Amino acid sequence: MGLLILAQISGYRDAIVPLKSYPDTKQTQMSPIQSPRSYNWSESQAVGEEGLALTIEFLNSLREPNDWATTISLIDLSDNLELQRKGIDLLWCVDGAFGTCVIPVEVKADRYWSTGNFFFETVSDTAKGSPGAFLATTSELYFYVFPDFEVIYSIPVDEAR
Repeated sequence: MGLLILAQISGYRDAIVPLKSYPDTKQTQMSPIQSPRSYNWSESQAVGEEGLALTIEFLNSLREPNDWATTISLIDLSDNLELQRKGIDLLWCVDGAFGTCVIPVEVKADRYWSTGNFFFETVSDTAKGSPGAFLATTSELYFYVFPDFEVIYSIPVDEAR
């Protein structure tokens, strides 16, 4: 396993990515919530699977006592549709400074680390007014993963909202 960075973020600012020229992508005028990148579901799913695998590998590497949190067990719920709808990918049982607990985790993977931005989906369907994944999740930790760079950010959901 290569270099893996884990950082805890205590907040975030909204950022708008300027319209740029991206090869092989149809360019359109954007509002702040649109993206200049084309969307490919199978590619997004593959990136998500890579991010989940990297997160599982990292959390399993924390089985020895350390300064952050010691993994006791880890349950992959990516095939559990009921918990997926609640935004829970993993149940992470840890022993930490405050004792032993189970932490529901959602994993979000992204390829665009070079932008310096995180993308938090706040609206899923504008016509229905449904909240996006970041606002709808019932997880306590949101692991934002850049698989190509083996970088993981641990974001406490309630604090970031």
